[in-house]
Amino acid sequence: MGLRRDERDRRGSAGPGPATAVAGGAALAAKLAIELPNSRTSESEADQMGIEIAAKAGYDPREAIPIWQRMAAQSEGEPPEFLSTHPASETRIENLVSQWQKTLPLYNQAKAEGRTPDCGGKSPRFVEDVKPENAAN
Repeated sequence: MGLRRDERDRRGSAGPGPATAVAGGAALAAKLAIELPNSRTSESEADQMGIEIAAKAGYDPREAIPIWQRMAAQSEGEPPEFLSTHPASETRIENLVSQWQKTLPLYNQAKAEGRTPDCGGKSPRFVEDVKPENAAN
């Protein structure tokens, strides 16, 4: 009929059964194959739209490269891209450079129309003392 208590305890301590493992594996596979790539695609599309808007406003799209280089330097130990919801910094740089054929003319047009945004000083790229502890001040 039923299992003795010590048999139930032994079976219960064996951990999740095969059905649970299969379901967990399927969920992980779906995340890796569907959710994360779609999320990275959305992030890349947002990068593309953002750089186009910035170029139309008069910001040099080439300045996005040093930003992502600094981001890459600050994010050592990040997971491999296929495990992330965001593209790796190197991928973002490649994508942004590949957009220059489209964004540089937008930037040049904005400059020709007199759009010269001023962010209150030099680009952080040229400021030597920009440190995270000074960022809040």
